[in-house]
Amino acid sequence: MDRTLYQDLPDLSNGVLAELGGWAVLREARAIFESGAVKSVEWEKPVLSAELQIGGQQIRTRLSLRSMAFAENRCNCERGRRGYVCSHALAACLAIVSEKAKAEKEARQSSTVNQRQVPKSKALATKPAEIKAVPTALRSFNVDSSGSPMYCRMVLPPNLKTAAPRNMIMLKLELLTQGRRTPPERIFKGSSYKLDAQTLKALLLVERWTSDKLAGILQLKREQLHELVRILVGTPCFEWAGKPDEAMKWDGESLVGVSELVAPAPPATDEPKAAHEDNAPDCQAPRISVRRSSGVMTSRAPSSLDLRPMPPPRELVRRREMEEESKVVVDGSPHFLSM
Repeated sequence: MDRTLYQDLPDLSNGVLAELGGWAVLREARAIFESGAVKSVEWEKPVLSAELQIGGQQIRTRLSLRSMAFAENRCNCERGRRGYVCSHALAACLAIVSEKAKAEKEARQSSTVNQRQVPKSKALATKPAEIKAVPTALRSFNVDSSGSPMYCRMVLPPNLKTAAPRNMIMLKLELLTQGRRTPPERIFKGSSYKLDAQTLKALLLVERWTSDKLAGILQLKREQLHELVRILVGTPCFEWAGKPDEAMKWDGESLVGVSELVAPAPPATDEPKAAHEDNAPDCQAPRISVRRSSGVMTSRAPSSLDLRPMPPPRELVRRREMEEESKVVVDGSPHFLSM
C-alpha cells in the first residue's frame, strides 16, 4: 500500500470500531484484513477510502469520519448500500491503523540510524547550546532541530479565580504546526518537530504529570500551573478560552491575571495572641478550704468542672419535714392492735 501522512487521523481503536459497526462486524472485518484483501487505503480528512479484492470481486468503500457518532459509509456491498458501517469499511480502518504504526516505527528507526552515523569530529564541533536542543526524552512524538517548527498554546478557563483555590484548574493544551492547532493525541508520530528550549521543558513536565503521554485536557493544581508559568515566562503560550490567537500579557516575570492567583501560599506563622488575653488582669479566684473525711484541711481553687447538687428550695425542705413527722412506724410489736 502507498504510505500517506496520517495527520488528524481519529482514534480507531477496537472499542471505537465496535461502536461504529458492532463486535460481530468487527470480527468479520479483522478476518478480511488479515487475509490481505485490502489492496489500497487512503486517508484524506475526513474521508477514508479503500479498495478490497474478495473472491474475485472488487469492493470500494468510502467512510466519512467527520462525526464519529454519525459516520457515513458508502460501499457497493449489500450492508453498505443500506447505509450501515460494513465489515469492508472497518477492514479499511484496521489497514490504515497498521500503516500508521509501520510509518512511525520506520521513522523512529531512521532517526536512530541518523544519530549513530553523525561523524565524531562534527559532534565535537557542535556548540553546547545545539547539543542540548537536539536530544530529548519526550515520548509523545519525535523532537529534532531539523524538524518542522512546533509551538504550544495553553488555554486557561474563565473561572480561574474560583478554580485555583480548589486546585481544579482545567487547562487545554494545543500544539501549533503548519498554522493548524492539533491536540497532542492526534499529532502524527512519524514526523519530527522542532521546539524551543522553554516549550520542550514545559512539555516534558506535563508528560511526567500525565504518565508519559501528553493529553489535550489537563486538570492542574495551583502549584503545577505556577510551575508552567515560571518555565514559559515571556512566551506567547498562554491565552484565555474564547480568545484564540490573543496572547496574554506579561509584567516582567508575572503573567497578568494569573500569577497572583496561582502564587504559592506563604509559610504558616505563629498567630499572635488575642488582645484580651494580653491585657486581661491577673486575678485569681479565692482559695476555699475543704474538709476531707480524714480530718485534714486542704485548700484548692474552685473548678468550673465541679458539678455539685444545688441545695433544695425552702418549700421542699419544709414538705419533707412534715412528711417525717406524720409517719407511722409499724415495728411488729405483739401489743399492736389497729390503726
